[in-house]
Order: sequence, then C-alpha cells, then structure tokens
Amino acid sequence: MVVPRLHFTDEDGPSSSKRKLPYRPPPQLFNPAKCVHEQLIRHKQEHVYSYKSWRFEYGLQVKIFNHSSLRPSRAIAPSLCRLFMDAKSMAGTSHLIEMSSMPLPSFWRFEPGDQVIIHSDDFRRFGKVLSFVGNDIRNPACEVDVGGEICMVPVRDLEKEIILGHYIEVVAGVHLGRKGFVVGKSDTLLGICAGQDSTGLDFRVHVNSVKLTVPDFSHTKIPWLDVEVTVESGPHAGSTGSVKDVTVTSARSLAITVRLSSGQDCVVGYHAVRERR
Repeated sequence: MVVPRLHFTDEDGPSSSKRKLPYRPPPQLFNPAKCVHEQLIRHKQEHVYSYKSWRFEYGLQVKIFNHSSLRPSRAIAPSLCRLFMDAKSMAGTSHLIEMSSMPLPSFWRFEPGDQVIIHSDDFRRFGKVLSFVGNDIRNPACEVDVGGEICMVPVRDLEKEIILGHYIEVVAGVHLGRKGFVVGKSDTLLGICAGQDSTGLDFRVHVNSVKLTVPDFSHTKIPWLDVEVTVESGPHAGSTGSVKDVTVTSARSLAITVRLSSGQDCVVGYHAVRERR
C-alpha cells in the first residue's frame, strides 16, 4: 500500500531530470468517500475500486514492487502513520494492513519510569519502563518491570498508561512542547485542552508521544471556575453544581471541587463530571 503525494496535481511540474517522472493519480482518487469519477470501476468490497491501471483500497493505492527494490525503514512519519491507521479503521475486520509489521512511528518516545500497558494476543499487563533498547532497528524494545519480573517487550506492544484528567507534555511530533489536560481518549489517541482560555479540545496526539508532568497554577486562574456541571458517577451521581476549585493529585490527575446545589462540597475526578448544556 502506498500513500498519496497530495501536493501534486494530475501531473508533475517541470523537472530538470532527463528521465520523465511517471504520471501520478489525481489526489481525488485517494478519497473513497468523495471520489465519484465516471470511469471508476467499483469492486464488491466497499471502498475498493480501480481507475485506469490503478487500484485503490480504503484510500490508499495498491502497487506491486520487487522485493530487491525495497529496504526496511527505521521509522514512519506521523502524517503517514495516520493515513495507514485511517485505512485500517475503514477496512474493519479485513486484514488489509498489519500495523505490527510497520516501522516504529517516529513520534513515539519511552523513558525510564513511564507506566505502560503491555498488549498481547490474550491479555493485558501493566508495568514500568526501565530502559529503551534500540539496537535492533526492526524491532526496538523496552526493558519493563512487570510486577517484579524484568521483561524485554517490543515497543509496538506498549501503550503509555494515560487517562482522562492527566496533565501531559508532548515530547515528540508536530505538537512538541505543548502541554495540557487530557479531556478525551479514543483508543490510543488523546484529546488535549491546552489552556485556561480554551473552550475544549485544542489538539490530538498519540498516547506514546506524551509524558506526564505537573501544571503550574501559581500564575493562572482556576480553570472551569463557576462552570455548571452534572456529577455522573459516585455517591453524588445525578447532582448538579458548579466548579469551585481544581487541583492536581499526587497521581498527577485532576481533583475537581464541586459545590452542589444543596450547598455541600464534593471532590471528584475529571471523568465524573460533565458540563451542563
């Protein structure tokens, strides 16, 4: 599977090379939801079609290469990885793309002390990263303490243990250096609220591209102060009130003080409240 070079139009621009570059498919052909060209030949599977000599599956072009013309890649850029992940999501249960065979995304970072989830075919385990071992470029790994047992775990099987309410700093990728609270999570993609003037989700980032850190509230206003909320879990589930304080616990997650309509104060986690609409 190959990805489109969308900054090109139907044909390449002038080149100083004597060798003419091959004609590239128009960018529109890489969007299965909007591509309605009359010469399209659609196959039985959804989002699979052909146009002239090109075949497309789930937004990517299928091409055949001789094995001798290929070499392993150490990393894949974030934007390209996103295209393959989108195609895999679109394909559903089809074994179109095996993510475990792909290069390590260049925006993943692991440091000693990171709390991680180890994914395997049968179960999940939890551990703490002791060191990163990158000698084998095809299969980099981390030394992980799993309940006192030291294991070597391939990096592609690790997911940092980040939950709603954690405060993070981005350590790699296009959002490098940005900080904020985790306000949403879908699989391994985090939604981040970056500042006190924000109204919600400011950007998205992969869970393995961040590290836990502690926010500095010394010169900032209390976020969400006086925002009306509904408590959705715990002993006060169903109650309404307003936010009166936000602090960070020793576990680096949010503790939100809510003054209920009854006049009582309660402290809940970020995941236990929702803003009233």
